[in-house]
Amino acid sequence: MTDATSNLPLVVLPGMDGTGKLFEPFIAQASRHRRVEVIAYPCDQPLGYEGLTDLVLKRVPHGPYLIAGESFGGPLAIEIAARDANVAGVVLVSTFARHPLPSWLEPPSRLINTGRLPRQLIESVLLGNDETPSVRERLARVLPTITPETMRARTSAVLRVDKREQLKSLRCPILCIAARKDVLLGARGLREIHQVRPDCTVELIDGPHMLLETRPDAVASVIEGWCRRRCRRAQ
Repeated sequence: MTDATSNLPLVVLPGMDGTGKLFEPFIAQASRHRRVEVIAYPCDQPLGYEGLTDLVLKRVPHGPYLIAGESFGGPLAIEIAARDANVAGVVLVSTFARHPLPSWLEPPSRLINTGRLPRQLIESVLLGNDETPSVRERLARVLPTITPETMRARTSAVLRVDKREQLKSLRCPILCIAARKDVLLGARGLREIHQVRPDCTVELIDGPHMLLETRPDAVASVIEGWCRRRCRRAQ
């Protein structure tokens, strides 16, 4: 990463919802430092990681850029960085290279209609006890817009994903931001990423799994601080 990093756009890949509509507070903060572009996924197309990789590669900037992926978007960000030499840095937020849940859950996950899961259960897993009524309201509006087939495809893809080799191959700097109160992943995702890439920068933020949504100021500050430190080292 060079001192030109301050001018690089930041491409952000959403989590399971895929809409990017939950990122508005983060975009407002991060846009103070650089151009931010969220690449949303289709709400009505049951695409796994391979299909989404093709979609994202068609929409990324033509020149150098930074890429960030939250939760479901993390493995996708790793794959994009492995394929696109224009990626100058990768930011992994509340995510994993290989999902820590057992793979035997994948077949039965195809039978689950996520649209019928209790709202309180979803909020508890993603937000914990965090008092963020605005995020809860946006989450309640966004989730019904995604078809059950699409959510099942994404859930199945998550339980089968393994991007450790791609992560190992990356030559650009990597920032890993993890939530101290992550009920969904705990420390397992971070631990494995660090095992594969002990050279990655690790930052912990006091918050739930959905950090970009609930701690936008803190995440934006960590990303910019990381960029400045990498710039000084490159000079």
